[in-house]
Amino acid sequence: MSSFPLAYPAWYKNDKLIESQPGDRVTIYNRTSGKRLLIKETLLEDQATYKCEVDNGVGQKQSHSTKLTVVSAPKFVQKPEKQLDVKETHDIEVPCKVSGLPEPKITWTYNGKPLESHQYKDGVLPIAKVQKTQTGYYGCKAENEYGLIYAETLVNVV
Repeated sequence: MSSFPLAYPAWYKNDKLIESQPGDRVTIYNRTSGKRLLIKETLLEDQATYKCEVDNGVGQKQSHSTKLTVVSAPKFVQKPEKQLDVKETHDIEVPCKVSGLPEPKITWTYNGKPLESHQYKDGVLPIAKVQKTQTGYYGCKAENEYGLIYAETLVNVV
């Protein structure tokens, strides 16, 4: 947008005025070469509708909105330990908590073979009354269209 006299834009995130200082992660640049909103190191919380509104005090206000969708590859929030030693007949839970957008799909394996999805929930693999025959490697894979991560733990039943 261009105007005379010069107009300086106001920037809004979800209809809330953005105020920034130089050096902030979210910074407003109002230069003669261009007006822009810069978001450094985008975070999930930056997902919103942004609006640029200009008014030169002479004509009608003009505005333009855009929706910012943040995406990210899976990242571990809580990774399974490398080895879990557990006594026979005890219950254990193997964690595999992840973040990412879109939400990553988690799948588990036991000694390289897929486990049924009804056996785990919310990034946790529960093993009730564990038996020595269940000793082995449990792998957790989290995947979305932006990446894949994998970790495994050795469950050692003693």
